[in-house]
Amino acid sequence: MRNLASGQLTTGAVDHGDSRPSAHRFLGQLTTDQLVTSSIMFKALIILSVLAVSAVQAQQTIQKQKLKFKLSAKGLSDKDDLGTSDPYVELFYTEGSSTKETKFGRSATLTDDENPTWGDVFEFDYDRSKGQRWHFKVYDHDNLREDDKVGNAWVQADDYVDKGQTYTANLIKQGFLTIQKA
Repeated sequence: MRNLASGQLTTGAVDHGDSRPSAHRFLGQLTTDQLVTSSIMFKALIILSVLAVSAVQAQQTIQKQKLKFKLSAKGLSDKDDLGTSDPYVELFYTEGSSTKETKFGRSATLTDDENPTWGDVFEFDYDRSKGQRWHFKVYDHDNLREDDKVGNAWVQADDYVDKGQTYTANLIKQGFLTIQKA
């Protein structure tokens, strides 16, 4: 059938009065070109919907989780008079606006290493709602005197999680500290 107003072919629907649902009446009045265009638009809508759902899922972040990670550092300053540094790291955290630091770990001491990779696996009970912040304090172990502070870094636990659980922080003084999912 031809649509008299446009001269285009229609679906050939017959007028059934008002007994058909309105969607059927609407579809029966569409031209072939309109149906093809509608089909393409419907497919595009489905694709956009899938992309939107994927984007929302990507934005959904971890709220609570036991995090397990390892530490490494590069370019630590040499604090020993004889030889190179014997580094270790102490790990602390704060929550919210509190400045009270709670210790949650200490690495092994590595001998003569300015680019250490510690084998220790640290665990942390992460909770996004608490605004947790880590404080890493890197020291050089000395046998004869007090340990020297090599550097320190503060890291928002949220940033570590949001970046896929790999994060490199600048150490105040010198060097870098990398936190890597274990």
